[in-house]
Amino acid sequence: MTAPTLRTAMLRLRPIVHASPVPDGIHVRGAQSSFTMNGASGLWRLWQATSVALADGRSHEQLLDMAPNPTVRTAMTTLVQQLHEHDMLVEIPPGWGESLDPADPPARIASWLAAVAPDPVGAWERIRSAAVTVSRSGPVAAAASRALSGAGVKALCADGVGQLPAAPVLLAAGDVSVAVAACGDVGFVTPAGSAVSAHRDAEAIADRIGLPAEIPSPAVLAALVGGAAAHRLVCAIAGLPDPGEDTFAAAPAAPSTIGYPTALIARLDPLRAEYHPWLDSAEPTLPVGRPADQDTVLTRVEALSDPETGVLPVLELDDLPQLPAGLAQCRIGSAVVCGIGTDTATARLSAAVGAAEHLIGLDSGAPAVVGADTRHAEGVLLRRLVHGHHPHPGGTEAEAADWALSPDARRWFKAVTLRFGVEADLRVHRTAPGVYHAELLGDTELLGWAVENTPADAAAFCALAAAGTLQWRAAGGDPAATVHAPCGAAPAPATKAPRSVPWQTGSWIWPAAAAEREDALQRALRRLLVTRAQSATPVATNSGLPRALAVAGFVALEFTP
Repeated sequence: MTAPTLRTAMLRLRPIVHASPVPDGIHVRGAQSSFTMNGASGLWRLWQATSVALADGRSHEQLLDMAPNPTVRTAMTTLVQQLHEHDMLVEIPPGWGESLDPADPPARIASWLAAVAPDPVGAWERIRSAAVTVSRSGPVAAAASRALSGAGVKALCADGVGQLPAAPVLLAAGDVSVAVAACGDVGFVTPAGSAVSAHRDAEAIADRIGLPAEIPSPAVLAALVGGAAAHRLVCAIAGLPDPGEDTFAAAPAAPSTIGYPTALIARLDPLRAEYHPWLDSAEPTLPVGRPADQDTVLTRVEALSDPETGVLPVLELDDLPQLPAGLAQCRIGSAVVCGIGTDTATARLSAAVGAAEHLIGLDSGAPAVVGADTRHAEGVLLRRLVHGHHPHPGGTEAEAADWALSPDARRWFKAVTLRFGVEADLRVHRTAPGVYHAELLGDTELLGWAVENTPADAAAFCALAAAGTLQWRAAGGDPAATVHAPCGAAPAPATKAPRSVPWQTGSWIWPAAAAEREDALQRALRRLLVTRAQSATPVATNSGLPRALAVAGFVALEFTP
């Protein structure tokens, strides 16, 4: 926020700004940022005087007149500059929000806008000049109309406007609309958008959360969602941030600040309302490069498997041991998908892509590969094709010394042999230059396999898959479950700086530098498979799960085995 150019404007401190004394200074906190000023113990007294004055509003000259001493004036000027830079001051006309003039907002609305609006006066003008049409009637519509009127918005009842189902109510102001409904013990509010998108979202959300049609809701639930819908629409009219904007920040594209649209879901017993990611309202993202980091990918997984609005089953961790490997599971009807990882986070990603593959396969009847990005999906696909045609003519077995000294391979192989007491036979073959295929057999049963760029990487990922499989079975997991383990194409955890103990290094939790060798491995795998008639095509992303995956930046491929 820039310093004011009109000297007659009143500067007011946003109501949500607070400060605390620190040794020789103050620490000031706002809605989204904070700052500290150091240098003198008198800064706290300066803050007390300045904040009281700015709470009522002061012009620039009046603030300077409060500090005739040059040293104090310099400190006050610095303080005001910091408040401007951190968006903690707003400009308002004298007496704004304090008069009985109908053109001015009521005191409570003025205080709210002063707290959240970049331009409170402009926001109020947009609110005051707006007219909202409320379709339908009933408790939800009545609650929304009351909330709109309380915010200073004209609410017009037009029963039957908009070809919506019987339950949802549409709030429309020009090109912006919000749909809201409450039936039984559940209600929702759609993201703000066009009337067409609100209609579409209302139908999809009602189906996703199991809205019981034609069952009356208690008045308290109707009032909750009706007021929330009015709040969301008023924010859209006034140009304020959406109420659900900061609730679920995710990144379907490269910038990590891009968030998904959200739907408000309210339920009874206990009464609660939360914003949940709604990927159906977002546009698919063209995959560009790798995800920023594994944390970003896992945030996308949370959106895809959200318990209210997600398109994937909830990822379950309860009652599953998380040592030595991480485990997660998804239940899809009578089928179970087990995800394995070096920790819980990577296990959740493995379970999510496994569940997505299972669901796409059920829908299309063709095998599918799902990855967090293009490189991940193609890397998994190439590995499966090579594994399906193993052994290749001319392959030679690598020496145990080529992988036995790897801390990653040794860690997971010891988990198989010592932790679970299996007499394991781990063999690594060089199938082509830069391509190593590993298999781990226990009592003649294949417990894990991997295809990587080095014998150490292949042994490590193979032993990890075997250890996770044995851990799943030891925990009572369904032996018929589909097991998904990570590979070098998956988004790797952020590597920490080397420490004095091995478990604080990146190589302890993930095969070191496997991601750096992935591109070279995929080139070698394509050369190896060039004579085979395999083909892969992107899954159509028109609707449903494939579209949601595309919105989250994931890539789904169908292929011919």
